[in-house]
Formats: sequence, structure tokens, C-alpha cells
Amino acid sequence: MLEQQSHEEGSSDGENVYNVEMGKRIGGKTQMHYVRAIGGNNTQRYGFQYDLSDAIGFTLDRESGDTVVGVEARYKF
Repeated sequence: MLEQQSHEEGSSDGENVYNVEMGKRIGGKTQMHYVRAIGGNNTQRYGFQYDLSDAIGFTLDRESGDTVVGVEARYKF
């Protein structure tokens, strides 16, 4: 996955920031992933995602010494 951040989310000097995400399924519903920002502050993030269903997933990530817990909802259209 390649994702571009806006100027407010990324670097303070107005350059573009891209996130490159790599992941590997390590079970039917569990994925391990790593995210690296290119440009800006070179942020790195790694963690796990557990899919409760096709529509809901939970994430647990480490970024810059902080723990980030999240819920992801997916809607197909």
C-alpha cells in the first residue's frame, strides 16, 4: 500500500510525505505490518491487525515509542 499524507500531517516544510506499508498474514485473521514514511520525518510504525470480520478490524501499533490502538471499519461500495 502506498499512501500520501497532506502537508499538515506530514512534514512542516511543505514537502510531500508517502507511507509505504508491507504486511504478512500470520494466520487466518491476523496480520503483521510495517509502515515507513518516505520524505518528511521518516516515521516508522509496526504492529498487528486482527480482523474480527470482513468489516471490522482491531490494530495495535508501535510508533516513535508510543503505543497506538485502533479500530478499522471497512465498507465496500
